[in-house]
Amino acid sequence: MHQSIAKRSFGLLKRVGIEEEITFTGGVTKNTAMVQVLNELLETEMNVSEESHFMGALGAALFALERARGGAIPAGEEVA
Repeated sequence: MHQSIAKRSFGLLKRVGIEEEITFTGGVTKNTAMVQVLNELLETEMNVSEESHFMGALGAALFALERARGGAIPAGEEVA
C-alpha cells in the first residue's frame, strides 16, 4: 500500500516539478515506511522535522490570523 500511495504522490510531484531540496510535512511523516519509499522514488533524502505533524495546525492558525486581521497577511511579514 505504501508503494502505491508513494507512486501516486511521486507522479503528482513530477507534474508540478521536483526541486533539489524537498521538505515533507504533515502527519504522514510519522509513517517511516512512507518516508522511506518516497525517499527511494525521489532518489534523495527529504527534510522531515520532528514537529512536521504540526504544520497543518500551524497553517490553520495562520489562516485564522489572516481572517482576524480582516485580510491577507502581507508577503514577507513575520507572524508572532
